[in-house]
Amino acid sequence: MIRRKLAFTISFLGKTPQAVVARSFHQGGHQIFEGTLQTVTNDLMQCSEQRLAYPILDLFYCRQSQYSLGLQIAKLDEALSLLTFALQQAARLQPYLRANVQEVINQYLYRTESKASKREVEVPPLSSTKFLAERQLPLLAAEEIDAGFESVRPRRLRLRNMVRGEGWRWLEVERVGQDTDLEEE
Repeated sequence: MIRRKLAFTISFLGKTPQAVVARSFHQGGHQIFEGTLQTVTNDLMQCSEQRLAYPILDLFYCRQSQYSLGLQIAKLDEALSLLTFALQQAARLQPYLRANVQEVINQYLYRTESKASKREVEVPPLSSTKFLAERQLPLLAAEEIDAGFESVRPRRLRLRNMVRGEGWRWLEVERVGQDTDLEEE
């Protein structure tokens, strides 16, 4: 139950990682967004502990994107990476808050990873910044963005494995909330 609630809460932040960034930047500044991140962090810690206590939870997935916790976590992490590596320093979140959320996401990934999910996959493509540029957010140069995302390459591979393990494609992270259904493989 808490997994679906958490996924739905994250889905309200925006349909795509870029929409999350734009919304956090324009609607009330970062204060509202930071408050929501604190709630998400607390709920994700609880989900992480539940996965450890009840491993059978790994067998249950949601077929609707807005309720899929794996997709929503990947979208949120991608948004946090965009906030960190794509925006100029003055437009970024408080570093401690981003670090806290991403550490809890790391714990969740650790709890949900299995040996079977550690197969080699390609790093996900970089999130497009076109949407952010159109909204006149203060972006860094493309080379700086690429270098920043390269520094989180292993993390993004783990996120992609999680998304694939739940039966989704990375493409769905970029278009979460657009009435997509779980991929039948």
